[in-house]
Amino acid sequence: MFLRSFVKVVISLSLVKQPIYDVSKFVSTIPTFMDQMEIVTPFDYKQLAHIYCDKIISTSFNPFDLVDDDGEHYSYEIKLFAGYYTPFWSIQKLKNLARESNAVTLQFSVKELFSTITNKDITITNGNENDSNEPVIIGEMPFLRPSCVLLDGNHRVAYRFGKKFNLVYGHLLPFPLHIQAVTSKFMKVFLSVQYNMYLIFLYMMGEMDCSDFTSSLLLV
Repeated sequence: MFLRSFVKVVISLSLVKQPIYDVSKFVSTIPTFMDQMEIVTPFDYKQLAHIYCDKIISTSFNPFDLVDDDGEHYSYEIKLFAGYYTPFWSIQKLKNLARESNAVTLQFSVKELFSTITNKDITITNGNENDSNEPVIIGEMPFLRPSCVLLDGNHRVAYRFGKKFNLVYGHLLPFPLHIQAVTSKFMKVFLSVQYNMYLIFLYMMGEMDCSDFTSSLLLV
């Protein structure tokens, strides 16, 4: 019964009408969930909840403080409760991370990627720039639906969609990698906490073993 209620709370996170910063209240309920489910955890979850709350609050005083500002950025609006928040990624840093990590070049469905573009006003043109074969960059966001975000290459995907192309080349960056390109300290913390809470949820549901869970948690 309690497990069913917890799942309902997690699924309806984006529907609850509360301000964005009230996510700290949700974080603070982790100890209650753990206690009631009597789960043996490999960490002090009560202390972890306090750390997350304190970190969110301490960095929220200046949520738009840019720690990276090296040119072009990509923003993505993420719904949360009754509002939303908008992280920014440095395009150049994303490209550097893809290169330095030797990210494999894969083929992706143009139609599926186009469906994730939030700015539907992107102009589909015949320009050479949009016809570039440079791989697009996609970031995994497992706690969102859809679970991937097109971080670089929106215009290229829109161009190919307009031209009825089926596939586009791209790099898929895991969340712990592409978050390094987020330009605000607050947003890095905020996204990391959401990611870690998603992992905690998977662990509590028995979908991750202890070893994978502890090795996957991000340092916040």
